[in-house]
Amino acid sequence: MRIFGVVLVFLLGLPVLLSAQTLRPRYGLYGAYDLNQHSADFRQLPGVPNCCPRFEEGSGTGPAYGALVELPLTSRFFLNLRLGYMSHDATLTAEEPTTVIVGGVAQQGAFTHTVDASLSTIGIEPMVSWNATGTSGLHVHLGFRLATLMKNAFSQQEVVSQPANSGTFVDSNGNDTQSRIRNEYSGDIPNASTLAISGAVGVSYELPLNADRTMFLVPEVFYFYGLSQVVDGLDWKVNAIRPGLAVKYWPKLESKPIIADTILIRDTTVRIVAGLPSERVVYVKMTKTDTETEDPNNRIITTKVREQYERQIPKVMTLTANVQAFGVRNGKEMPIAQIKVEEFLSSRLHPLLNYIFFEEGESTLPVRYKTMSVSDTKNFTINGLFGKGTLDIYYEMLNVVGYRMRQIPDAAITIIGCNSGASGKETTALSRQRAETVVKYLRDVWGIAESRITVEARDLPERPSNPKTPDGIAENRRVEIRSNKSEILEPIFATDILRVTDPPMIRLKPNITSSEGINTWTMKVTQQGRVLKEFGGKGKVPKQIDWNTADEPTSIPKAADALLISMQALDSTGNDRIVHSTLPVEMITLQKKRTEKLGDKEVDVYNLILFDFDKAELNDANQKIINFVKSKLSPTSQISITGYTDRTGDEAYNKKLSADRAEATRRGLGRPDAFVSGVGEGELLYPNDHPEGRFYCRTVQIVAEKTIR
Repeated sequence: MRIFGVVLVFLLGLPVLLSAQTLRPRYGLYGAYDLNQHSADFRQLPGVPNCCPRFEEGSGTGPAYGALVELPLTSRFFLNLRLGYMSHDATLTAEEPTTVIVGGVAQQGAFTHTVDASLSTIGIEPMVSWNATGTSGLHVHLGFRLATLMKNAFSQQEVVSQPANSGTFVDSNGNDTQSRIRNEYSGDIPNASTLAISGAVGVSYELPLNADRTMFLVPEVFYFYGLSQVVDGLDWKVNAIRPGLAVKYWPKLESKPIIADTILIRDTTVRIVAGLPSERVVYVKMTKTDTETEDPNNRIITTKVREQYERQIPKVMTLTANVQAFGVRNGKEMPIAQIKVEEFLSSRLHPLLNYIFFEEGESTLPVRYKTMSVSDTKNFTINGLFGKGTLDIYYEMLNVVGYRMRQIPDAAITIIGCNSGASGKETTALSRQRAETVVKYLRDVWGIAESRITVEARDLPERPSNPKTPDGIAENRRVEIRSNKSEILEPIFATDILRVTDPPMIRLKPNITSSEGINTWTMKVTQQGRVLKEFGGKGKVPKQIDWNTADEPTSIPKAADALLISMQALDSTGNDRIVHSTLPVEMITLQKKRTEKLGDKEVDVYNLILFDFDKAELNDANQKIINFVKSKLSPTSQISITGYTDRTGDEAYNKKLSADRAEATRRGLGRPDAFVSGVGEGELLYPNDHPEGRFYCRTVQIVAEKTIR
């Protein structure tokens, strides 16, 4: 705001400064109509539940008006300064094709996600204007707009748009809500940027209204290209076309004689001498002025100037790139010609890891954990988490605990702060500060009374990870949450339509060579123009990039169109290279299986977590999940049990550890007919850069398939 104020005072003071130099400024008012076009790439607003796969665009209209002053710089160029209001209202819409169950029959359906954004700004618009005709007439404008936010409200909802007259959502318990609308929220846009910056270009045409040519009517049209984001941390920009009218007043000035010295230049020559491309190029500039005149008002000048400049012709840079796709199944890599996506009716169990991890020496909550305001908590539901991946649900853990504590008034929790055991910053006092951070959020945001919360602090956790490795040290910097009611930390159980890809993991292998080194690179997987998955970074490109669709359901293709894999690389000299490859998709929907009477099955997926570090025995938490899974299994179900590990330790040892965990699970289920395998770290279910990703990889996944006839 200080910068905005300084710029505004400077621009408004220019007319006074220039008027003192006997220049002839113009003043006016303008009114216009904004045709807004929003470009976006986000799933939800910060802290606002939304099941949308991705918002990408929106449009809307609104008024614009303000005042202007034009300051002549030369006979053909002007400095055009404007101060005005703009409306940036728009509705962002995303259609999500899906399969819905109506009357027990699967059919093609669709959800419509909308976000209505009410935005307005007041700002300054400095532009340089060029008079293309030399008199009143066509003007071309180029500049920018610097504005501050005046209004930032939103409302959103998700609607069953197909079938048009049937179909409703279910709540977290599987009960029919009798409503075709869910995730309705409104209020101020969270984390809205207070400063809006846009590039501006436009044309106008001056029409004189009187003989003195002091009044003009000016039709005009401008285009504004958004350079800043609407919301901090989201890809959301606003562009606009602004047609309108302006009225300008050009005051007349009294005629005054102008006296100035004149320098006459009769001859100017420039000579360039250049060698071959491999040689140094030399520029020699010769300016010769030889003028004589008898006019007493002019001077006689004889000048000879010689200037020499040198530069080296840059060498030719090389930059090549390509990308190949492979499949990964049971830890084994294989070539693939296409990816198959099949829909099943499914129940999924997402375990809730009861740890919150902190950075070294810190007690503030890392930004990857989802937080919300007090007003947002009344709209939070477990149902709003359906359709999200396991890690996305985990990052809502504090909100899940707060919500369940509200639902179960006699529940109490114990919050235990821990540290890595390292000397220096990691102390028991810091452990308590970490626990108090969690208490403060549950108390101030969710309104949980402190009498229901017990706080403890210690050094290493009761069951620590290896305190001698960097990963183990990071895993021990945590807060543990325990409860006297198992319902507070029980897994999230949801019945939904499951889309399964074959192969379950896509491995992308980029091949980039550059003589100057890579500066930045990006890789996008899109379908029908919608971004399914995006990777990127700076410097050296990884040899392989794994796309695990199992825990990213929103990234799974939903149509039979081929995937477009785009790779872009930029080297240190500014050269760039874009390459594309395609991957065909075979889509087998529930509707197709019903229509063509294909064989079908129900697929239920259950995960066990919290295997102790380097252990394969079932602990109490896993035993409860085992008992739950037993109650859901059918005698005819085909069961596969797959063990996984994180990246820590020896690869061969991890493969055996994962197989032991799977075998312990089979014994716990009492199903000797189950197929058991262990893939170790050969197929990481989740990214391992954060502790929670490693914990969720220490898992056994139970898949139960039941044939439907």
